[in-house]
Amino acid sequence: MADTGDPLFAQIRRHFDAVLSSDESAREAAEWSHEQLDHQTWTDEVAFQGLMRLADLVGVNWNYVSESADAHGYLFRSYWDWMEVVRWYEDDPAAWKANYFRGLVTSFTDRFGTDRAATAVAALVESGEITSEEAARWSA
Repeated sequence: MADTGDPLFAQIRRHFDAVLSSDESAREAAEWSHEQLDHQTWTDEVAFQGLMRLADLVGVNWNYVSESADAHGYLFRSYWDWMEVVRWYEDDPAAWKANYFRGLVTSFTDRFGTDRAATAVAALVESGEITSEEAARWSA
């Protein structure tokens, strides 16, 4: 399998593992994740999703589930779900990225209409995230 290429990937895994094994508090992991998000230190979408999952689950939801008997399971399921995304990405990064952005374009169009979607798609093309051919195919 290929590496995601983002140096934060291994750190995100370590923070999930540390919280799951009680070597790090939920608050510490959330603070680290928020700092990475605030400074936009990630380089790929998979790492961004891991940061968001860690920040959201640990920072927002932990307070609500920590008193439940299944708090550990709740955190583990979120980590497991993210690792599935990582596995799909590592198996075929180009296919994962195409599927991700195709879904993003389709869902954005359904939710906000074609005019706003055209603006968003143009920004994705300009940023290099997708090609103009992909934009035309997915926006049709």
